[in-house]
Amino acid sequence: MYKNSHALKVALLTCLEIMLSMTGHAHAENSKETGTKMLSDEDFLGKMPVVLSASRLSQPPAEAPAATTLIDRDMINASGARELADLFRLVPGFQVGYASGHWQTVTYHGLADTYAKRLQVLVDGRSVYTPAFGGVQWSDLPLALDDIERIEVIRGPNMASYGANAFQGVINIITRHASQDAGTRIKAIAGSKGVAEGFLRHGGTNGNLDYRFTVGHREDNGFDNRNDSKRVSLATLRADYRPNTNDTVMFQFGLNTGPRGMGELPAQNNPNPTNNEHTRTVNSRYEQLRWQRSMNADQEISIQFFHNYHQASEAWLTPPLKIIGGAQFPMNEDVTAQRYDLELQHNLSPFESWRFVWGASTRVDQVTSPTFLGTTQTLNHRLHRLFASSEWRITPAWLLNMGAMLEKNDITNTDIAPRLAVNYLINEHHSLRASVSKALRTPVIYENRADYKATFGPLRNQLYLGSNTLMPETIVSQEMGYLGNFPAAHLALDIKIFQDEIKGLISAGQVSYAADNVDGKTRQFLNGDNATIRGAETQIKYTPQKNTQVILSYAYTDINSSNYWIRYSTTAPANSLSLLAMQNLPGNLRGSLGYYQTDKVYYIGMVTKESAGAMKRLDLRLARPFRGGEIAVVAQNVLDGYQEYRYQNVFDSRWYATLTLDLQ
Repeated sequence: MYKNSHALKVALLTCLEIMLSMTGHAHAENSKETGTKMLSDEDFLGKMPVVLSASRLSQPPAEAPAATTLIDRDMINASGARELADLFRLVPGFQVGYASGHWQTVTYHGLADTYAKRLQVLVDGRSVYTPAFGGVQWSDLPLALDDIERIEVIRGPNMASYGANAFQGVINIITRHASQDAGTRIKAIAGSKGVAEGFLRHGGTNGNLDYRFTVGHREDNGFDNRNDSKRVSLATLRADYRPNTNDTVMFQFGLNTGPRGMGELPAQNNPNPTNNEHTRTVNSRYEQLRWQRSMNADQEISIQFFHNYHQASEAWLTPPLKIIGGAQFPMNEDVTAQRYDLELQHNLSPFESWRFVWGASTRVDQVTSPTFLGTTQTLNHRLHRLFASSEWRITPAWLLNMGAMLEKNDITNTDIAPRLAVNYLINEHHSLRASVSKALRTPVIYENRADYKATFGPLRNQLYLGSNTLMPETIVSQEMGYLGNFPAAHLALDIKIFQDEIKGLISAGQVSYAADNVDGKTRQFLNGDNATIRGAETQIKYTPQKNTQVILSYAYTDINSSNYWIRYSTTAPANSLSLLAMQNLPGNLRGSLGYYQTDKVYYIGMVTKESAGAMKRLDLRLARPFRGGEIAVVAQNVLDGYQEYRYQNVFDSRWYATLTLDLQ
């Protein structure tokens, strides 16, 4: 299916040959020096994870109602990633694109513009989906990679558990408990492209209170020939308090601030001459409080409140516009968005064969943007939810997962989304899953209330209009999955085949407008396109010994769309592949490589020539831990440069070095 299948085979065979040779040599060396041995069946099965995000119930993947990928701490380190978004290249069916050096797009099965609105992203259960435009602004998250324990990715709709906007999938980023990080860590990173980072983390204990705070600064110059540098300063605090044996309280606070380069350089023959180079200043913060009580082994209740705040200040002066006699005009795209959310959750097990979770939440979103919304007033969007999920073990081999979410919001009124999954546990090593689920995506405030116009003297240009008659996008997803563990071969296999029927995709279609507009047209958000997405995904984990692991992921995705407003059928690569290999080497060295390959893809809003071409990328990492720290060198994309998101964004070879010191 790859046009250049020979190159793919050569790359894979080379990687596997290197890993096998490393495995054999390192095994012999480590057996002598450290006593490392091949994994037993018990060792291998002991690595099988438990996931929390699929149904809000703790379950092994074989019993979960949806396909789940886990990115653990070892994978995060081995990937060599500096940007959180890059980690999702490891997930089957996911694609990552850089609209600029500080603006990443993460999506599952395509259908994405710069905002990628159809994924729900959580950090410790706190939604970071932006209420103004949708999606996630990854560089603006107050989060350090070293504070992440693991990431659970639900590959498929999950509105039944997490509400509207868990449309194509859910990412739940789980940070480390404060008790895991006692002591002080200092970390410094320096490399090409102006990369400079520094972090300080300190954790401790005071009686029943564990705490951790992290401060850091990171910067780089972005892509060559683009004004897309970033300077990010962040601070986070996590406190975990246990007043007694039944109650726990968690509090978190985070802050992210700094300038981002925006606009186009004159040398790029800028198609939008008013959007010249300028700066956006970001101020992002959050507060989160969660209380949990365990009544007994079968019952737990929790209450969570969080507040997100995001402000982007962006004002500049246009260059002299010849069409208006060389006059200059002020531009302003300031946006302030806030989210307040309160949630109750109750887990219980009334019978030995039945586990149940239910809950309710209420939310208020607030957005202020005079330019984008055409008013100085703050617009509010309220949402109320009631949800429930259950796991019924009909027999030791058959498991039934059921769930539903009822939502009422100010834009589309009342929506309901159910899910039904049947899991058949063939034996302790093999299982099958069949599921069907429905999800909806509620229009964001900008799609509903956009009134974005630009005025230059006598010229008026209405750029975007919202619509208060929008209906939610809907998806009905059917999937079948197989999970297999082969202890004798030290192999784990995850296979998923799926079909998604999507209706009412919201697009900015060009429509006729008032005669005093520059060209008599504008773009209005409308329900227009439908799409059917079919495909297959697999992930293979091979762990022949304790110091070796190879993870191979592949996805085939086919989109058949009406393409009425948007060419959705070209927004996902037909084939995508990733390979992550980790190996302990002689001399107390740790090596890893990541190989990524995708077909050509077009993001929404990009003209034909601005497609992201087929990508082949090889990253290498070599680290040496020592008593009290680690030094590592990472080389990203040691192959030729490739295009990221748009044709001007050339991701060429780059490197950086990391020094980590752990002080007790």
